[in-house]
Parts: sequence; C-alpha cells; structure tokens
Amino acid sequence: MFIGAHQRQKFGKFNLNRKLWVDALRARADGNLLCIDRLQIPVNVGGVDNSNIDFSITEALSKGSTQIFQTEFQNAGVDWKAIQDQIVNLVRTQEQGPPFLRLAFHDFGTFHLEHGKGGGGTVRFLLPDGKKSDDLCCLPQNTGLIGTIKSLESIQKDFNISWADLFVFAAVVAVKTLGGPTIPFKSGRVDFELKDAEDLMTFYKNKYSSAEHSWKLMVLPKPNHAELLVKFYKEKYGFGIREIVTYNGAHTIGGTTFPDGVRRTWTTTPQKFTNAYYTGLLNLPWGPKGTMQAHDDDKNETARRLIWRDGKDNKLILLETDFCQKLNLGRIDENVHVEMKKICEEYAADENLFFRNFAEVFCRGSELGWNNLQPVTIHEE
Repeated sequence: MFIGAHQRQKFGKFNLNRKLWVDALRARADGNLLCIDRLQIPVNVGGVDNSNIDFSITEALSKGSTQIFQTEFQNAGVDWKAIQDQIVNLVRTQEQGPPFLRLAFHDFGTFHLEHGKGGGGTVRFLLPDGKKSDDLCCLPQNTGLIGTIKSLESIQKDFNISWADLFVFAAVVAVKTLGGPTIPFKSGRVDFELKDAEDLMTFYKNKYSSAEHSWKLMVLPKPNHAELLVKFYKEKYGFGIREIVTYNGAHTIGGTTFPDGVRRTWTTTPQKFTNAYYTGLLNLPWGPKGTMQAHDDDKNETARRLIWRDGKDNKLILLETDFCQKLNLGRIDENVHVEMKKICEEYAADENLFFRNFAEVFCRGSELGWNNLQPVTIHEE
C-alpha cells in the first residue's frame, strides 16, 4: 500500500521512502470495523536517517477492506541523531549531563493529576530572576537553570523543536552518555505559553493556599521537607514509595551549589551514572548533621537545609530527603522509612534493577498529561 503521487505533494520536499507505523482499521465482511492494525506504509520523510516522525491523523483513505489513515507530519524530518550528537558534546565538554537531568525533572515535575497539565517547557517561565519571591511564577527551586536552558537555545532554534521535547530528550541522552540506562523517548510534546504557566501556578496556589507550608513546595519539592515527599508524589503523579526512592537516585550524578559558593556532590563520581548514590548512602560514615542556608531568598532558620557530610573526608553531602532513607528523623512515618531503606538496599545490591526502574519511572513522569507521543530511536554510542 503506497501513498500516491498526488497525496505526496502535501509532504512538500520529502523524497526518500521510509517506513512508519500507521494506524489502520480492518473491516469484517459485514462492513463493521473489526480491529486496529499497525501497518508499515512507505512514505516520504526528507533525506535524513530518521524513521521516527511525529504525525497526526488528518483523513481516512479506503483501500479494499482496510481504511488507512493518511497522516500529516509534525517536525517532519527532524534529525534526532544530529540533536543527540550535539547534546552528547555538551555533556562531555561542558559537564551539562546532571543539569540536563535536573532541568527535565523540574519541567515535567510541574504536572498535577487533578489539573491534568504540566511540563510543556513551563520551567522557562518559573525561573527566579530578581523578582520578589512571592511573585506567582518565581520558584527558587529552579535557581541555576537559566544557564542550562541557554545552553540548549541553539539546538532548539536550529531544529525548530519544542522546548518540552528537548528538555526530556536532553535528559535521556545525558543519562545514557554518563553510563546510565537507555531510556525510551517519545516526541510530540508542545510548548506552553506564559498564560498556561500562570494558570498552572494559580491552580497550585488555590489548592494549597491553606497548607501549613508554602504552596510552592507542591509545585516542586525542596530537600529540607522530607515530610512532604509522600504527599507530593502521591497527589501530583499517583506515585508510591518505590518511585520516590528511584527518583532520589538521580542524585547519583551532579551536585548542588550553596550560597557560600561551594559545590558539593552526593557521590565521588558525579559525572558517572551508577548506583553509587545508594551504596554511599548506606555504607559511608556520615557525620553529625548540620544546617546550611538553602537559597539566597531563605531568611529564617526553618528554611535552612539539614545536611550530613561524609565523615571520611567531608567532600560529600546528604540532604534531609536523602538521609531519611537511611535513618528516620521523625519527619516521616516509620513504615515509610523502613520501605525506603529496603528499596535502597535493593538498588545498592543490584545496579541493573535500579537502571530498569529508573528508566521506567522517568518515562512515566515525563509522559504524564501527553497523548499520542511517538517513539524516537536513541542511537547507541
């Protein structure tokens, strides 16, 4: 079944035949629709080695007993391999891997089940930029992400893809480049505008205005509020304890810079994606706790982070949301702590299990609120 020449014209300059999966409905003898089949139909896709084109159904074509849905391509001919190569270069030459992973989490992390939306490149509008901290779209949790976004500007412009897809794709490529699992990626996210971001923040403000904590802590968590972890992940994403512990494992790469200007990391290999976060958490001799200001806009002691330093050489740290998996501080239910610690022990003993679970949970989080996303092949390096 080939798309005829008169139909090809709607695809513009594309000349090369590639194969895509296209939905088709097969009819029974009595004319009623029987089932949906996945058919490979040769179509024109533009001269690049990319069989992963985002498309939407525009019209139905009849051919015998099969109704083929003709498609209109979005981002037609996007060279994901070329995008991947540029991201890999940023990860290897500028150590942008951990920031890319953080950026993706802070973007799709704005999703809320009740609202039904989030992500969409929203993080672009939720950056602290000198405004008052009580402004609707000023989230101190996003401190430091402006430079990360800027590092991707040329890619977004040159390939004309959505920020929402790019943020997730950059994280997927970063994890793989740093030795982590291959995370399946699907494209087709569209970018939200400022009004969408404002509407989303208004939803959070109204829903959590009477909470004992700031409503912004339910948009994105802060690491000195371990008691909010279960509430945060359950209400926003429908996730449980295993997902929490798995997401925390992202700390196996990268670190955090405090207002004193010192960069601190969770592992001795912050540019390598392994299970070292869990082995270090459980086995290193962590010293007595201390406190440190979390962000420049934190003005009181209650906003300060509890931290633990590695008792061996004091070069590593744990934050309260990390340490509660090793020892309950009384801020979370004891049964929750016991389950968290058990999962940490599983991941410390089995890196492959951590990798599998991380890939699965990352996919689930990054696809919340999106329908009809299309798979993109990640080329192995």
